[in-house]
Amino acid sequence: FRAHNLCSEEEAKAIIDNVSSLTGDMALKRSTVGESDVTDTRTSENAWDSESPTAKTLITRSFQLTNIEETAGKRDGLQIVRYKDGQGYNTHPDYFEQRTDDEGFDFNPYSGGSNRF
Repeated sequence: FRAHNLCSEEEAKAIIDNVSSLTGDMALKRSTVGESDVTDTRTSENAWDSESPTAKTLITRSFQLTNIEETAGKRDGLQIVRYKDGQGYNTHPDYFEQRTDDEGFDFNPYSGGSNRF
C-alpha cells in the first residue's frame, strides 16, 4: 500500500538537520551490503535515526498506520538515505546472515517471529 503525507515538510527538515549533524559511527556513510561490503548497486550514503524526537514520532506514526502494536522488540530506526548526483540505490537482494539451524527460531510473525532464514 502507499501512505501519502506520512511526514510533513517540517518533520523531513528536522530529520535531515539531525542526521547531517551526526558524527563518528552515527554519521552518514557509504551504503553497504551486510556489515561492510561496498558494492556498485548501493552508491548512496545512509544513516539511522532512532533517537531524535522527530524520528520517534515518525516511528510511532508508522506503527499506528499499520495497526501494529509498538514494542521495543519491534521498533527500529529510520533509515535516512542521501543521494548525490550519479548515486543510486539500485535493485538488489536483501542481505541476511546464513542460518545453520532452526533450533529455537520462531518463524511465526504473529508471535514476533521472522521469515529470515
